[in-house]
Amino acid sequence: MASKKPTPDYLNLPFEIHYARMNTLGYELVHKPGKPPKKIKDYKVIEVTQGRVYDVTFRCDDPSSGELISVMRCDLDEFIPDWLEMISDDDGLEIKSSRRSKFRIEKNVIQIDEDDEDDYEDYEYGDMSATYYQAEGFTADYLIVDADGSRLKIDLQGYKLDAKNNRVGKAPVVTYTDDQADEMDVDSRDEYDILIEVGSWLNS
Repeated sequence: MASKKPTPDYLNLPFEIHYARMNTLGYELVHKPGKPPKKIKDYKVIEVTQGRVYDVTFRCDDPSSGELISVMRCDLDEFIPDWLEMISDDDGLEIKSSRRSKFRIEKNVIQIDEDDEDDYEDYEYGDMSATYYQAEGFTADYLIVDADGSRLKIDLQGYKLDAKNNRVGKAPVVTYTDDQADEMDVDSRDEYDILIEVGSWLNS
């Protein structure tokens, strides 16, 4: 009799997470027409955009610190952390609003002048931009665990899903213990973290 194939250690294998839609927050430097600054520090105006993107997938290559558990527990905080890499395109990105304002950097944190009413419509885009994806308020449609092998599709409770995202079976196929959840050591990302990140690369 052939031996039963061992169950993959899903919690420690690469996985993917898919969203049907989510919001975005973008930052892009702009400059006077035909006069791009030679240094990042010389930029004075930034465009902040808010948008929505559809059918996006992120991947985690190394979930050894509890990343899959964090996702299944919906512990991603406000924005997708950097240990999840976007592997789909964002051709479906729709910008809902944008604003150009002067900014300054204080202790590596970007401070945007919300009262700036100058007209920067003719300003041109510079060499630096960043887009962040908002997880808060949105629920992932499904996960793909063992992403380089069996590519098992599950929901956030660990139940196997079929092609139409209906549950298959009466018990979850991916589980974790309370002790494993307590041992998680993963970073999250909120809006203040983003202000620090943007401020850091503008001050580099």
